[in-house]
Amino acid sequence: MSPRPVRSFASTDADQTRHEPPAVAPRGRPRSEQARDAILRSTLALLERHGLDGLTIEDIAGEAKVGKATIYRWWSSRLAVVLDAMELLPELEPRDLGSFAADVRALLVDLAELLTSTPLGGVLAHLAGDASTREPEVHEYLERRMAGGLAVVARAVARGELPDETDAASVMYLTVGPVINRCFFGPPVDDAYIDLVVATITAGLPLALAPIPRPRRRSR
Repeated sequence: MSPRPVRSFASTDADQTRHEPPAVAPRGRPRSEQARDAILRSTLALLERHGLDGLTIEDIAGEAKVGKATIYRWWSSRLAVVLDAMELLPELEPRDLGSFAADVRALLVDLAELLTSTPLGGVLAHLAGDASTREPEVHEYLERRMAGGLAVVARAVARGELPDETDAASVMYLTVGPVINRCFFGPPVDDAYIDLVVATITAGLPLALAPIPRPRRRSR
């Protein structure tokens, strides 16, 4: 009787390929992206608690639980990290409601909400007193953040509600100043206070911006 063929249990390359479990793609974001996000959010938290003066790369690294080398992989300086972190802060999105009064009221309601319910209020409060605010990059950032308010004034000028020569930046400082001051130093901002600010601005600006008549010279 011829011997029975012996079955081999050694798997071939084809068998290994056929029975090998498929590679599982890594879940979530890459570690480098997670570290970068942690650095930015930690910087924002430190800004809200302590301000910009005295903030160091070491502080940020400790808060984010990363090495300083990881921070310098993306940013060349402390200020560069801070400016990127502040981009995470919410921005005012002005609404076109058809009139200067309505637009201003909506803007101030949104501003009060952002200042009291997001890190924006804490960061701005510290920046207001920090010498680092004089840094040109920080000043440019703050100016960009005024763009929404300037758009409200520009629409009022286009509608003829304000004169063509209106200084939009000055009008916006006058408009948001009372709400920022109340949020930082006074009782909570309520509807009655916002209505008072809107009424004062809309009634007072036309008078303040009207050309001042020059007195006539007396004829001799």
